[in-house]
Amino acid sequence: MCKEADEKLEEAFGLFLERCEYDKASAALFGLARAAFIAGYCAAVGVKPIPQPLGEYDGRRQQ
Repeated sequence: MCKEADEKLEEAFGLFLERCEYDKASAALFGLARAAFIAGYCAAVGVKPIPQPLGEYDGRRQQ
């Protein structure tokens, strides 16, 4: 790809990321990933995971 095409691609992608439709699609994908994680966790452990603040899932709090 030439430099001009790269720049147009990046500009178009940036505009796409700023759209409401991207936010909706991103939220939907996050919801699917979360539901799949919870289903797998429940299948493996037998109970839903206990919600924890972000950064504490590996046992260490991120600074």
